[in-house]
This record gives sequence, C-alpha cells and structure tokens, in this order.
Amino acid sequence: MSIILAAFAVLWIVTPAKSIMAGLLLGGAVSFYNILHIARKLQIAGDRAITGSGKRAGVGMTNRFLMPFLPIILAIRYPEWINILSIFLGLPIGYLVAVVVEFKCLKEEDKINRLSSGKG
Repeated sequence: MSIILAAFAVLWIVTPAKSIMAGLLLGGAVSFYNILHIARKLQIAGDRAITGSGKRAGVGMTNRFLMPFLPIILAIRYPEWINILSIFLGLPIGYLVAVVVEFKCLKEEDKINRLSSGKG
C-alpha cells in the first residue's frame, strides 16, 4: 500500500494533473489509515476474546466512517489544489489491496498444504 501511495506522490510531483493526484493521494492515505486502524482494533478485540479480560472492544467504526470527511473538507476548501472526485477513487484502494493480499496468502497457504500432504 505504501508503494501505491509513493507512486501517487511521485505522479503528483511529475504530472500536470496535480489536483487529481492530490485527491488520489489523500483518498489512498485515508484508506491506508482505515485498514491499519481496523487491523489494530481487530487484534485488540481478538486478544481480549482469547484472554477473556474486560469488556468487548469495538472496531472503531465511527472513526473509520468519519475519516473520509477530512480530505473532502480539504477539497471543498481548496478545490484548485484537490479534486474531490479523485478522493472518492482513492478511498477503496486500501480495501482492494487487502483483498489481493489475502488471496495471495490463501494461495500460498494452499500450496504449502498440498506440498506437506504429498499431493502436490
């Protein structure tokens, strides 16, 4: 994910479509934050469930729902610098990367299982 954000940053510097790249960069950054946030909150909830300690931890849904408003507010305030439509294109990038990584991990796990069982 950080490679994609770095590519957007380089494209923002190089290309003349700076407002579009700025929107993609902001949307991607919020998406990356949301993925890291949910991963951390799920890890905490899992640890609490295993140990049986305290109350159940939430997954921070309110925070993840409100985070996209920050780049949208910036785009409304500075429309010449940030394209609001490109923010909406950048928001799902983190989730798409998470799905691709999960499929890759499942494929590697399946390959390891086949080799260890002697079927592959």
